[in-house]
Amino acid sequence: MTGIERCGRMPFDNFLAPAAAQSRTTGRRAFLALAAAAGLGLTGCTSGGANPPGRSGSSAPSVQPPTPTPLPGTDDAAAREQELATFATAALQHFATKLSTADHDLLHRLRNAHLIHVTVLRQADPTVILTSASTSSAPTAPTTPTAPTTPTAPTTPTATGSATPGDGSSSAPAALGHSVSSTLEKLSKLETTASKVYAASAADPDGPDNRHDQLALLWGSLATAAAGYGAACRSGADPGGSLAGGHRADVELPDDADVAIQHLIAQCDAIIFGYQAAIAALSGSRADRAQDRLADYRALRDQLAAELTAHKVTVPASHAGYRLPVQPKSSSSAGKLIGLMETAVLPYFGQWLAVAEPSARPGVLRYLTDTAERVQDWSPRIIVWPGYPTT
Repeated sequence: MTGIERCGRMPFDNFLAPAAAQSRTTGRRAFLALAAAAGLGLTGCTSGGANPPGRSGSSAPSVQPPTPTPLPGTDDAAAREQELATFATAALQHFATKLSTADHDLLHRLRNAHLIHVTVLRQADPTVILTSASTSSAPTAPTTPTAPTTPTAPTTPTATGSATPGDGSSSAPAALGHSVSSTLEKLSKLETTASKVYAASAADPDGPDNRHDQLALLWGSLATAAAGYGAACRSGADPGGSLAGGHRADVELPDDADVAIQHLIAQCDAIIFGYQAAIAALSGSRADRAQDRLADYRALRDQLAAELTAHKVTVPASHAGYRLPVQPKSSSSAGKLIGLMETAVLPYFGQWLAVAEPSARPGVLRYLTDTAERVQDWSPRIIVWPGYPTT
């Protein structure tokens, strides 16, 4: 059990994944695009088995399917993610004998997360969720801290000078700092810059009209990831032994923003309950941070409930109690509980971002990004796709 469960009721895990995920149906808003995942293309054919005129005994020439055009911005984003991965790899190599365990693990996880982003962004349509059943080449991060070979880095940063350009490179990535701490500071700034670029794309996605929802979620996830990675570089905490959420789940988006808000309100109620339990085991600045966050969730729930009421939509009722995945009997276990809750709510902010009106998306993205940064306060694991349900 990884989520919160309502006492005597159905497992809260059923709410932690979007409701549509339980039926795994495919429809207008499905993440999983069956035709694209199956690799369908057009080929030439003849009717009735007849040979083409004037070509006795020959087969019809194949008609090659057109090369898919990348969605706007995805090539640039892939290059940006590759540069961030290259920077982290160069830091691992250059400071190999000077890195603490925490710094090594952080750079390693960040490098791998960015390479997973590169793999997805280089798909013809990165909004399509490829499953293990539909592809044998799902994004897989390397497990050793060596220079990435797939995809090949266009340039390699030098220690403190300019980069060494490679074939086809149009710009040099940022140089490393003079020390580990200055290098992490530079990487944090690079992540923050990337987050701002992606946030602009999430607010106003450029692409086919019928893909705007999915594109808003893709760019919002990348913006949130980069913001969280920047926070991780500033905190210096050890992210642990593995990445979190490396594979996106093939679920549908809610039909509209009101449905997404209903899902989120249910999460807010559970998180409020969890924070109240956790605060009792905290003290000092950690208790103060938790109290502030509890107030944030109460205010958010009230705001969302008022919005549903204005739209004459039913506001989900809260429950008297929830079964917690971790009993907060100490400061450590209370922090673990908060980290789990803050991580579990990210996909609900992602749903809301995807189906929100364009004018509302910047505000929703701030909630998503702020939550991802708060996760770093309690659970420093690197999340690959914040805002997506993941497997």
